[in-house]
Formats: sequence, structure tokens, C-alpha cells
Amino acid sequence: MSSRAEERLREILAKVLLADETEINDGTSQRDLETWDSMAHLMLVSEVESAFGVMMSDEDITGIKTVGDLKSVLRKLGLDI
Repeated sequence: MSSRAEERLREILAKVLLADETEINDGTSQRDLETWDSMAHLMLVSEVESAFGVMMSDEDITGIKTVGDLKSVLRKLGLDI
């Protein structure tokens, strides 16, 4: 069962990356989605920071290559996701 935070993250990913929520899992990477380019990456970070009230470091942001990486960063920032 997924948490509310996880559902919200999936909604943000689908909206920013113009993907179907069913296409998104922890292994989904920038290589899997044409729409996940550098601009979408920055939009994604901005949306996630705003939605969850967190600030990611530059190192965190550049280290995100998959949805799983993004979740790891959010866990590190104290979210239960």
C-alpha cells in the first residue's frame, strides 16, 4: 500500500513529465522518459520542494537519476515515502 506522500509524488511526476501514473515506478529513469529533460528535472524539483516543504541540495538534485533516487532524497529530508 502506498502512502499519501507517495501518491502525491506520483501525481507530480505524472504532471511534470507528461506520463501516465501507471508508467512510473522506482526504476523509472531519465532515459525511460523523453520528457524528463533538464528543464523538466528543474520543474520536478521545484514542484516536489513546494509540495513537501523541503529544500534539496545541489548535490541531491544532480544525483537524482531515477524515481527511486528522488524518494531516497526525500527520505533523507525526513519524509515518510
